Amino acid sequence: MAEMTFTINSDADDGAGRRSNAVWANLLAGGAYTEMSNQPLLYLNKATTGTYFLGNVYFRFDTSGLPDDAEITAAVLKIYIQDALNKEAVLFAADYYDFGGEPSVAGDYVTSSPADAITTIDPSGFTIGVMESISLTSLTGISKTGFTGLRLAPKDTVAPTVDNYVGIAQYEHASNPPAQLVVTYTTLTLDQVNPDADIATTGWSTAPLFSKINDDSDATVIQATAS
Repeated sequence: MAEMTFTINSDADDGAGRRSNAVWANLLAGGAYTEMSNQPLLYLNKATTGTYFLGNVYFRFDTSGLPDDAEITAAVLKIYIQDALNKEAVLFAADYYDFGGEPSVAGDYVTSSPADAITTIDPSGFTIGVMESISLTSLTGISKTGFTGLRLAPKDTVAPTVDNYVGIAQYEHASNPPAQLVVTYTTLTLDQVNPDADIATTGWSTAPLFSKINDDSDATVIQATAS
């Protein structure tokens, strides 16, 4: 079992954006998109202060360092909670989506999450001033050849009646750490190969290698174990 930690290492690799409108139905239908990555925090929100706000947060992690033969067994998103208020117990979620880097655009935005990466994010139990860990509920979107993107958004489109938000430290924060993706995996390691005498000498030409290995006539041993 092995573990690798991937940290946001560029201000281009995390971001946020929102839509706002005085009428909730109009917000859901579309309208102007505001890129929010230049704010001190990345705000994931579903809120109203007379005007409705609905925000997304975007992360992209360079996970190309994972071995080609890695079998991913678990993954955890870690975010530093700088600010939080969740009066209505609003739930959020995440899907696999690479926004391509700052600045985000309207096409990156969703009003509710497809939730194919993290089914539920419940900020009610978050503690301000700590790194919170959120387990991914699906591992299929983790890339071993490039970036793994995650988009956080509200889980449903029910209109809020008060402010509900999570303020996440981004890469540019002066003192608090940016988001991390911790991936646990196993790989197959060849532990022992003991070819028998006929394969080592004339077996290559007298019979297919597969049949020589599997003929059960001698002490051929090939073992592989997960590590």
